[in-house]
This record gives sequence, C-alpha cells and structure tokens, in this order.
Amino acid sequence: MTNNSLTDNYKGVFDGRIGFGKRPALLIVDFINAYITEGAPLYAPDVVSAVHETVDLLSLAHEKNIPVLYTKVLYNKNFRDGGIFIQKVPVLKTMVEGEPLAEIVPPLSPIDSDIIIVKQYASAFFGTSLAATLTSLGVDTILLTGCSTSGCVRASAVDGMQYGFRVIVPRECVGDRHPGPHEANLFDINSKYGDVVSKNEVMEYLKQLVGFDTPSAIASGYSTNGVLLKRKIMKALNGIRILDLTHMLSGPYSAMMLADLGAETIKVEPPKTGEGTRRLLERDPANSLNGFGAYYMTLNRNKKSVTLDLKSEKGLEIFYELVKTADIVISNFSAGVTKRLKVDYETLSKINPRIITCTVTGFDETGPGKDRTAFDMVAQAMGGNMSITGQPGNPPTRAGFPIGDLAGGLMATIGVLAALNARHLTGRGQHVDISMLDAQISLLNYMATMHFLSGIIPDKLGNGHFVHVPYDSFTCSDGYIIIAIIADNFWEALLTVIPADDLNTEEHKYQPGRLKNKELINRRLNEIFSTNTQKHWLEILQSARIPCAPVNNVQQAVNDEQVLFRNMIVEVQHPNGGSTRMPGNPIKLSDTHEETFTPPPLLGQHNEEVFSMLGLSPADIEALQTAGII
Repeated sequence: MTNNSLTDNYKGVFDGRIGFGKRPALLIVDFINAYITEGAPLYAPDVVSAVHETVDLLSLAHEKNIPVLYTKVLYNKNFRDGGIFIQKVPVLKTMVEGEPLAEIVPPLSPIDSDIIIVKQYASAFFGTSLAATLTSLGVDTILLTGCSTSGCVRASAVDGMQYGFRVIVPRECVGDRHPGPHEANLFDINSKYGDVVSKNEVMEYLKQLVGFDTPSAIASGYSTNGVLLKRKIMKALNGIRILDLTHMLSGPYSAMMLADLGAETIKVEPPKTGEGTRRLLERDPANSLNGFGAYYMTLNRNKKSVTLDLKSEKGLEIFYELVKTADIVISNFSAGVTKRLKVDYETLSKINPRIITCTVTGFDETGPGKDRTAFDMVAQAMGGNMSITGQPGNPPTRAGFPIGDLAGGLMATIGVLAALNARHLTGRGQHVDISMLDAQISLLNYMATMHFLSGIIPDKLGNGHFVHVPYDSFTCSDGYIIIAIIADNFWEALLTVIPADDLNTEEHKYQPGRLKNKELINRRLNEIFSTNTQKHWLEILQSARIPCAPVNNVQQAVNDEQVLFRNMIVEVQHPNGGSTRMPGNPIKLSDTHEETFTPPPLLGQHNEEVFSMLGLSPADIEALQTAGII
C-alpha cells in the first residue's frame, strides 16, 4: 500500500475534519537507539528520513509547549556505543548501557519538562501510572512518531488506545527496517492501530495550538513498568503515587501535605468502618459537615479512598499489586504492626525494589520503648516540651496545638522527600523510620544544647526568653501584644518611640544588663502599654521596625490580611455537598505553584477507579465487595 492510496482511503475521514483532541502529547517511539543491534544491518535511509521528519514535529511541539515523550528500549544488553548509527545520524548520541537516561544532543535535546521513558520491551510502553499521569495533564490524544519498527509503533498505539487515548500516527515519521511499505503492515482501514495522517496535517494542527495551557515544572516518578518520568506538571509531586495506610493525626497530616503537593494519595482503609479519624466528631453538629468531622475533613483533602481487608489473603494480594504501581507506602501503626500485616519494607521491597516505606511511631520500631502506647501528649511530655511550657510556678502545660503529632508528620514528609531524591540517585527505595519522641527532642534545639553547656535544667518561662529582654507578651487596654527584642539596636529603637526615659540607662544598653533587670523592664513596659490599644502601639512599634505582633485568637489569625493574601485559608467541598474553610498549603513554590483542594473522599469512593487499573472488571470488584474483601 502506498502513501497516496492510504491517504485516499482516509480521505473521507480527513474531509470530516477529524478532531485531534484539545490536549495532545507527542510520543517519540524508540527514538534514541532503535535498530541498534550488534551485527544487524542498519536501514539508514528510512531511519534518517524518520529522524528529520520527527525533528520538525519535535521543534514545533516544544514551541507550542506540548508535552513530549521519548522512549528508549534496551534491545541488546551487550551494546556499548552508537557505532555506525551515530555516524549516519550525527544528531543522536546513545547512552552507555546501565545509565539511567539516554542523552540526546541538539537539535533533539529535550526541554526540562519533557517526559523521558526507559522501557525494557517495546510492548510495554504504557503502564497504568503513566496513563494516569497523562490523563491528569488533560491529555486525550497521543501523536505517535519516531524511528521505530512496526511492532513497537503497533504496540504503543494499541496500548494507548486501550487506555482511552486517541492515537494519531504521521506516516512520514515512522521508520521501519522491514522490507515493503510499513503502512500496509501497521494499519488497516478500520484504524485498528490508530489513525494514520500526513505530517503536514499534524503540523497544521500543532500550529493552531497557540496558548495551549500545560504546566512547566519538573518532577520524577515511576510507572508500573519502571518508567522514568520527567514531565510537564502542575504540582511538584505529580506522578508520585502514595498508598496511605495512616489513621488519626500524625500520619494523615504527612500524607495530606504530600497530597497537597500533587502526589496521587490513595487511602487504603478497612471495609465498612474506614480509618479511625472518620469517626472523630462525626456526630458533633458544631464540628462536622455532613458526617465528616473536622479531623477527617481537614486531613484527607486531595486524597482518594479504597477499602481493602489487609488481613485477608486476597486483600493482601491486591495490595501487593497496588504496591507494584506505587512510589510510597506511609503508615503510623504501632511498632511491629506493619510486619504482622506483611506490609513492612522488607516484604514490599521484594515486590517493588523502588518502593519507599515510611512509618511514624511513638518511639521507634526497635528500641526499649517501642511497645509503649503513644499519642500527642505522651510525646510532648516525654520530649521535655511540657516542662518548659506555661507560667513559672504553675503545673506543666502542653502546647495549645498537637505539636507531638504534627511534628511527627512533618518529619515524615521531610524523610519521604529525602528518600525520593536518594532513589533518583541510586534507583533504590528505602525505609523512613520516624519517631514522635525523636521529633520532640529535635525541636528542643538550642535549649538542649544550653543545658549540655551549662548544666542548668530549663524551667518554665511563660512567654519570656532564656536570654533576650524584653521578649514577652504585654498588656494593652484591649488585648495583648508581643515584643521580641533580640538585638541591642532594637532596644535603642524602642526607647525612641515609647515614654520610658527611666529605662534608658547605660546598664540596659546591652543584653546582659537587660537580662539582669528583666522583671523591672517587663513591669515598666506593661505599665506603658496598658495605657492604650493594640492598634495604637503596633503602629508606633512597626514604624520603628521593632519586632512585634498582636496576640491573635484563632478567629483573628485565620482572618488576618496577610494570611488571606497567602491563600492560607481555603474552601474545601464535601463530596455530598456543602463546604468549609480550613488552613491551606504553607509550601509556596515559584513554578509548580498550583493549589487545588479536592473533597475528602467517601469510604471506598475510588474502588472502581483504582482497582480497574489493576485489570479487575466490574464483576470482579462486585464479587470482592460481596466477600467483604473491599
């Protein structure tokens, strides 16, 4: 079949102005080292022709900010250099076997936000994770091109269509080392393997895509077939999949932060009951919305939910299939539970060597305190925090918000991100072991160091400071303000704007003298500030650039103009209707800066979506539900 006759056969389709879809991606198949098999003939004319045609499409795709996907197939493990292929096609440079990515030199250099895919077999281009990634980018059409064998293009075309993408193949951009017209082998009139069009038609289509809106930053992740992605994204962790086994506060908080940053976060919950946070405040009319309490509503935005009985053999089998597609498994069970459930790192890394697991426990997985029960207040008490919180002479006081739990979640997030970068360097996953007590000891910071240096056990100081004076809260006529004088020049500035000539002495000029007379200075400042309002004094103090602030209550804090300007209060919908406001994402990135907040999921809301990725049919899923496995 010739190009002309093929065009004629498709003329009716073309005349009907076939739509390419609103959001395409350009897939360049086997472009980096196709045809390189030691001792095999090289069909250079066909390859070179495909290269030049593909370069045209590539350049235009980059110009229009269209996601570009490259693939590299490891055909021959003994291959070490490009040889004659490099000589014939000088614009290409192949990689040495074993390196993580192929290196492409100009004019084929991928821009930073392109996707580069390394696959072992031509028939395994698409994995569920890659398909989900493209779908999340809004891609509905794959422009399939490259210097590939017919089998590779066919496999990629079939895979793409199986995942619901429209596949378009510009015939001039498909190389073929097999004799005869490759179109005749690849395609039939029923478009079994995709729609074959001319390169000019694709070029004209691409030229119309001015203003095509795609994200522009970089992230790395892996699909089900070990595919490395560098791609256009809207959030920093797009393409990362997390299996969230957490409950209560510390674990869910960490998973929430990762979800806010773009990770696909799938809550794996017990059937019927779900994880424990679902029940907290669910029946409290003042602190719930349509059966979701404030805890669950806040901690589970941007997540999906599946139900799965991990204590059943079939449930564990399904979970292991999910692990093959995942990057991270995070949990905060008591020490030893992950091992008993067979979801520990040692077990899961045999299924997916790239998996990262993270556990948040009270004390750790192995130490002398590992079997103790731990919640937020336990960590605060044992970590020393309560002993230095509160007014002198009063009983120990816990922090106003659950810093024991939240610090554990923060450390888990940091640890997971560190492990992701390490995996980028080594290709291996690892276990992240977070102890809530460790986190509290870390937060003691310089106070613990001062103890080691001086031998003095710190005591409660109220709102004051070990060293700095004045550094405290002070009473105004309508509330409280704080002043934080941490340098001598701030003290000098303070004396220029308040009526306190009696404090302007040589002794008070420097920190040691002020520390010596701390009670006198604080008493005098309270007398001065109590004569007028917060607003009055804050305006005066801020004009002199003195560190100061009102002591806000929660209502005042969440309505502060700076807080609102930073999008730190966001509206989150309930899946059954209604919405509430809650704190937003404090991590503001300059490029991958999109902030979206999807509703926290109903129990098992995403069973069909997630389990169908594993090849389970609706009938299979219904049977699992009947059996109580999901």
